[in-house]
Amino acid sequence: MLPSQAEQLVADGTPRPAAGMYLAGWYAGTAAEFVGLSLLGSGAGYLLAPVSTRWWRNPDGYADALDFADVTRVVVLPDHPWSGQPDTHTVTTRAEQAEFVVTALVETVAPAIDALQRLTRAGRAGLWHQVADAIGAALVDQDAVPATPEAVDLLRGLLAADARPWKRPPRVEVLATGGGPVWVTHRGGCCMAFTEPAADDLDLDDYDAAFQQAFPRTDGRPDYCLTCKFRPFAESVRMQLWRRERLANERSAQAG
Repeated sequence: MLPSQAEQLVADGTPRPAAGMYLAGWYAGTAAEFVGLSLLGSGAGYLLAPVSTRWWRNPDGYADALDFADVTRVVVLPDHPWSGQPDTHTVTTRAEQAEFVVTALVETVAPAIDALQRLTRAGRAGLWHQVADAIGAALVDQDAVPATPEAVDLLRGLLAADARPWKRPPRVEVLATGGGPVWVTHRGGCCMAFTEPAADDLDLDDYDAAFQQAFPRTDGRPDYCLTCKFRPFAESVRMQLWRRERLANERSAQAG
């Protein structure tokens, strides 16, 4: 599936290395986002396995969900309600838990990273950064898991695990706003979307048009993503907060 998707992206005009980054984010990144979100949501570290992890492919061509075998092992601390249950491994520290989770994640997605490096000539370090950045962004666009310093520490523990293959972790912070604490992130890598051919302004949807009005490009820099490492952190934060407010207003309008 990866070869055909990579070639389709290239045929559609995406530079080959950027296609590799996109696919790493869609597949390996989806798995990484899951382990981050599930750890913070349940306190349990899910141990993915190559033989039992499957991805659902959206009709538009990207992966947007995971599927597992009936039995998926987890790692928890002694005070977790699942401790002592079948297929549950109990450890004594969060650092141990993070090592188990990241080791399993890396073993599961490494074949995809290796294949994408061969198929697209994207740098291996950059491909692994898509995995780390997905962990860092796991909670940015949601409100179900409260933004707390303790939750940030859990994500940072995953990102700093000895088993990590990425060189530069993303920055993950909780910021105080008028609407309460919120998550923000700043990538350690770059998805290379800025290398895509520039879109015609006539093709912009309402969101993109509003974004360009709020943040006009006047300095000649490439069109980096909101959380790209090439943007100053303060600028990235302003953009993320604008996006949160915009999406919240849209949800409120839809709710009537």
